[in-house]
Amino acid sequence: ELGVFHPSYKSVMDEGSLELFRKHVQKQLDSAQQWRNEVLGELSNDELGEFPALVICATDTIPTVNQVLRTRTNSENDGEFEFDYTNGRSVPGDGRIDFDKAFPLNNTPFKRLSLDSKHSKQMCKQVSGGNWEKIWEEVLNQMNSYSLIQQKSPRVQDKIKQAV
Repeated sequence: ELGVFHPSYKSVMDEGSLELFRKHVQKQLDSAQQWRNEVLGELSNDELGEFPALVICATDTIPTVNQVLRTRTNSENDGEFEFDYTNGRSVPGDGRIDFDKAFPLNNTPFKRLSLDSKHSKQMCKQVSGGNWEKIWEEVLNQMNSYSLIQQKSPRVQDKIKQAV
């Protein structure tokens, strides 16, 4: 029930449009599942447990509006509303995503990488207001941990080579 699939959208989005979104999301999920099965499918739980945790990059220094205000318009159509995307409640985030909502809710192991840039600048170099250097350092750390995993397990090494 996220995004366009939330019940509140049923009154403003026709079923045909929703079906297009469903097909798009399903195609992405199917591709991800196929990759996972091909690359990781034969590994044991112990081997999978050696992979590094998912890294979540998130900013908590930019006020981020997480409440949209809705008011009725003064038009003759009783069901019309105006939406205010700037004056609602703000929480820490990156200007687009709430910091608290950036992390998995289930038991997915993850590592938090704290950033201080706006969402639109996160992949830019620091001189441009971004955090690219910090993110790249973490990518290198992940690559090194994969190298250690490969040394421990030839099967994992073969699977990673197949994926690249």
